[in-house]
Amino acid sequence: MVDQSKGAFDADGMFADEDNIDDELAVGEKLKEENYYKYHENVANYDPRGQPYSYFYITIMGQVEFGEFGGELDGLQVHYAFVAGEDWGVSDGVAMSSGQYGFKGQGSKLKKIIWNLPFEITYRTMTPFGWPQIVIYCTSKDTKGEDKVEAYGSIHVPIQPGMHKKAIRMFSPLESNSFYEFFGFFKEGSSSNKGTVHLDAPELIARADGREVSRVKAGGKVTVSMQITQRNMERHGYITTNNKK
Repeated sequence: MVDQSKGAFDADGMFADEDNIDDELAVGEKLKEENYYKYHENVANYDPRGQPYSYFYITIMGQVEFGEFGGELDGLQVHYAFVAGEDWGVSDGVAMSSGQYGFKGQGSKLKKIIWNLPFEITYRTMTPFGWPQIVIYCTSKDTKGEDKVEAYGSIHVPIQPGMHKKAIRMFSPLESNSFYEFFGFFKEGSSSNKGTVHLDAPELIARADGREVSRVKAGGKVTVSMQITQRNMERHGYITTNNKK
């Protein structure tokens, strides 16, 4: 009599013992860090006191669609940068990139600049602390042909999977000595160029450090669409959807 409590039937209908199934798996395949969850977590109950076997993954894809700016802001190049905590690693994709220069249409009431700059990035981590933010900033050329920041803003990436469309409020820097001291941390020597603000470290926009010395004014808004997908979140004990199982 065959004990079927430990084993399974293969594709040919033959019974195979559980120990023999494990022996048939390639050792190199089992030792791959990315495949740990395939052999353990599928049959393991969640234990909040135990260490999870693998990372959970967040994929963010979408595009920076357009910006709406009043006043004299025109001829702007758009840039994006994703900023996350120290425990978040980039598994695939690009964390920052730049688009083309865009201009408003002819007419006094037209305020929209269209870019349609696509982005896609996948993060992996074992903790939600330091959830990713997307930083958007727009630049133009100064009299020396260098880029200067005209407007910037940031928001956290939505935690719920699915399609999202967000309007990011943008802020334009005001010229002041204290503000140049703040943005001087972005690029060495930028504080000496009066009338020009450079940006080489966009992650500082996503933080609160140094905001007490900065002066800004409302500079419009930028619309971003994002598709969020998640993997292994529930295995780590995090539920971000309304679906109840």
